[in-house]
Amino acid sequence: MMVVMLILSSLLLITVPVVSASAEEREFNQFVEQLEKDMYYYKMLARTEGRTVQMRFSGPNQTYGFYYGMQLIERHTIPSNVHFRSGTIAMNDIYFYPTGTVRSSGTIFIERDDKRYRLTFQFRRGRFYVERLS
Repeated sequence: MMVVMLILSSLLLITVPVVSASAEEREFNQFVEQLEKDMYYYKMLARTEGRTVQMRFSGPNQTYGFYYGMQLIERHTIPSNVHFRSGTIAMNDIYFYPTGTVRSSGTIFIERDDKRYRLTFQFRRGRFYVERLS
């Protein structure tokens, strides 16, 4: 009985860290997917409402939100281990116009530990995509 307990406890010690690491990975991937869906939604909202929508990041609060001018439409929390970094576009220079275009083209980087993604906005086409770098 002691030998069986020793084997089971050894297996648990090995599998618990693997499961928690995959849970963090899954949470990060879900966050990136949700961010992408939010941007698609608010791009379409700008078109259907005929109003410009701005996406803003708030560093101290770790949030991102969507605004009509100064009016907050919706805000989302960014996980504490996820960081955004400007690439070739300023963090708060993301505007979705009623024509379906964006204000500026460029990139923003999303990082968590060893994982990196690049959010790319294409010039004047209004298209954007998220790609995994590492």
